Amino acid sequence: MLLRLRDHISNCYARAADARRVADATNNAERKSELLLMEENWKRLAQSYELTEQLERSLLARSSEIDKRLEWQRAASAPSDRILELAVIGAAGIETLAFPCRRILSGWIDAASGEPPR
Repeated sequence: MLLRLRDHISNCYARAADARRVADATNNAERKSELLLMEENWKRLAQSYELTEQLERSLLARSSEIDKRLEWQRAASAPSDRILELAVIGAAGIETLAFPCRRILSGWIDAASGEPPR
């Protein structure tokens, strides 16, 4: 979709430039006014496509982040006494802990040291 939008954006700006060239070449004030309005409309359409492109990029990035989140399960559903990778998922994104953890009855411990994480 992004490539097609790039083509539309380029086409709109080219048509705006054409309208401006014809407007600059005419002596008819009414025609000049129409052509300048046409130029503005082509530019606005190009800007609309640019905004759509920006939104699409943002949504694709957000979708990728959501996909990553779906790979993770809630800590409460983790099986006991298994070594697991834990992550904190928040507004800043996904931050995995630097060490493997193990769930025990009283909570979580660092799987290597047997100590609670700090």
